[in-house]
Amino acid sequence: MKKGLKLIFLVVTVLCMIFLVSCKQQFTDEEIISAAAELVTEAEEINDIFFGSGIPYSSEGEGAYKVADKEWLAEKGIENTQSLREMTSKVYSEGYSEYLFSIMLASVRTDISVASYASYIDTEEGLLVYSQRTNYIKGKLTYHIDKIEVVEKNGEYARVSVAVTVENLDGETQERIKSFDMVKSGERWFLDSGTFLTYNKNGEDSSKTSE
Repeated sequence: MKKGLKLIFLVVTVLCMIFLVSCKQQFTDEEIISAAAELVTEAEEINDIFFGSGIPYSSEGEGAYKVADKEWLAEKGIENTQSLREMTSKVYSEGYSEYLFSIMLASVRTDISVASYASYIDTEEGLLVYSQRTNYIKGKLTYHIDKIEVVEKNGEYARVSVAVTVENLDGETQERIKSFDMVKSGERWFLDSGTFLTYNKNGEDSSKTSE
């Protein structure tokens, strides 16, 4: 009798699991594409701050760290690194945001030296910019949000591609495809990988920092 009850319980448990999996919420391509278009547009300013020309700065400051342009900050509504964190977290997933913060807002130190410097730091003078930070986006990126496609989707995960025109400083252009991940958390979608590209002669994606 006990064996029979255990068997019934096991069967019911398995059926419930199958039912829950089959009922996993699925989103239409249209919903995902609409969210992707919005996120790609919102991410452009963040990409420029972290990977592009960055926040403009004055000649004031000590060493390689310079005082950020206060008028520019006021125009963008940015006060400090916390503002940058909040901007980023509205577009990127929690995990990817933390990755960006670890490489852009924190210095990486070894036992004998500093391996890399934070791009932005808070001080009593205000927000400072590391003037020797690397500019990965040299030129212009044009995202063709009318050419977004869903590559893969599974529940609250999607992989999407978008057509991008990459222009270098000499005005040369490349037509490229950028794929990126998205995750649904709560009521909205977030980017879960980088969206920027860099121009290179082979036309390959050299923006490994964004992956």
